[in-house]
Amino acid sequence: MDLYVASDQNERALPVCLAALNEDGTIIGTASLIENDELPNAPEPGPWVAAVYVDAAYRSTGVGTELVLQIVRRSRDLGYNDVYLYTESVPKWYESMGWSFIRTDHSLGVEVTVMVHRA
Repeated sequence: MDLYVASDQNERALPVCLAALNEDGTIIGTASLIENDELPNAPEPGPWVAAVYVDAAYRSTGVGTELVLQIVRRSRDLGYNDVYLYTESVPKWYESMGWSFIRTDHSLGVEVTVMVHRA
């Protein structure tokens, strides 16, 4: 798996978008680091991990884990000590990578878990 990085023209700024590519060069997963994930009334300052997706054929292969770990590393490279996300369905998966529960909230009528990864 190769990772392709797309970012703002200034390599030292948000947003950062990663795409995981298979051997054919097909995108099999994505993850982004953005300033604000627009969770209504969220007190967390950001940045936020967003748009984490892995094609169903590549789930449980480590692609998603690598994308999230790389996004966290890039947030540290940009000088952020804490990075946030919210998830509807996989908080245990994020916990396995060092993320911690902050609170539950609602987004578009769905309960989500808000989490932080601290430096």
